[in-house]
Amino acid sequence: MAVPRLHADHPAIAWKIGDPVQVFEKGKWYTGTVANLNYDKRPLTVRMELFTDLRWWPWNEIKPVDGYSYTMLPAQSTQGTEDAWKAGDQVELQIFWGNRFNWAPGVVLSTDGDNYYIYAPDGTGKNEKYFWKHKNQVRNAGSAKVGWQTTQPDPNRLVQQYQDEVSKRGCSFGEPNQIYLNWAFLWDYDHSFNFEDIMPRLKAKDLKSVLTGYECYAKARQNFPELPVSAPNKGNSIVGRYDVQAQLIAKHKEIIRSAVNRYLQNVVQPVARGESQISGDWVPRPLALTNGFDLLKQNIVNKLAEYKELGDVVGAQPSIDWNEIKKMYDTGVADMNTKIAASSPGLQQVNGYRMPFSSHNATIEKKASAYALKQFPKAKILATATSRTDMEIIKTNLGIPQYRYLYAAALVKHPDYRSCFKYTVRYKEDYAGGGKYAAGIIDKGPGHISPTAIEEFTRCP
Repeated sequence: MAVPRLHADHPAIAWKIGDPVQVFEKGKWYTGTVANLNYDKRPLTVRMELFTDLRWWPWNEIKPVDGYSYTMLPAQSTQGTEDAWKAGDQVELQIFWGNRFNWAPGVVLSTDGDNYYIYAPDGTGKNEKYFWKHKNQVRNAGSAKVGWQTTQPDPNRLVQQYQDEVSKRGCSFGEPNQIYLNWAFLWDYDHSFNFEDIMPRLKAKDLKSVLTGYECYAKARQNFPELPVSAPNKGNSIVGRYDVQAQLIAKHKEIIRSAVNRYLQNVVQPVARGESQISGDWVPRPLALTNGFDLLKQNIVNKLAEYKELGDVVGAQPSIDWNEIKKMYDTGVADMNTKIAASSPGLQQVNGYRMPFSSHNATIEKKASAYALKQFPKAKILATATSRTDMEIIKTNLGIPQYRYLYAAALVKHPDYRSCFKYTVRYKEDYAGGGKYAAGIIDKGPGHISPTAIEEFTRCP
């Protein structure tokens, strides 16, 4: 049997669930992950961070990702190994018509564990020629495999009885059901898609509702061992098939535990990266401190503690690769040391700009030193200077004074930090009226910057 060629530009690709794929949206190409196949309609379902739900895409809006090694289809099908078929193998599959399941010839186009996506042009599937089938409903031509059997004369009635049982038990996944608590929830996480648009909204109480819902369905299924693999003439969507639902139910706790663990590990990475990398001239405290890696580890532990209740529901215990995080941290320290070696010493340049910290105002410099020592009690002030001798006056549009200010900088040496650093403050006096100004205050300036924010690390003189 000839293998069908579907994509005009890439006819030999055997698209698989989990493959990366590019899709066209509003004039741009985006990369997503193949989540399902349905060649009778729009061929690929793609999951992307850009969207919160699965989307179907037509062939002309799909293309492969450069550099990825896709499984390829042969031009002609051949018989493969029973229960271990690969794309391009010729098989027989069970298709329901005439109130029973019948065997029809087909070609495997894709595989997903024990599930096979099969082309069966003469299977009397009415308008359907492509089918997801579990291996129990697939065999080699001439095989003695019986396939799915039922003592029920009407599978449709059996399906209805099962659905009635589900309703009777009141099986549900809680609220808001339409967002994430459905069969696709287990399907997505069983395939390790790691969708961060879902997990942050999944609170512990919601997760408990999810588990209760799946356990309810599991009990309902116990009374229906002969439930069809899919509702007759329906169920080409792999997440809607009863056999797939049974597989997912059987391991739902394991799937969700694994998903929560992956999510918590993803929570760790931004903390590790953010506090191990210099951003512009800003150096995170863990990099700046001599014991900074211990601080980074504690920050990560604190972040994970925010999700403890969620993890406890399924016994999630994320495995953190501290060695890998340490390598990331050490790279950041090396980068910092390189920048320090190339930095401008003294107070002539702060934060990459040539600032005139060459003037002096003894009173304000004394206040600036006291403020710096209050933030860094063990520090030693090596030098101070101001941005100008007199203070700059800020006025309203009508020319009325609002306040006046002056910036001061200190060169600080501290035993807990890897090098000296430059620390700037603003001295500000509000206008009191009558040509007079109120007592001045010291702060870090506009934007309410943290009092311990350091402008730039530099070589110690």
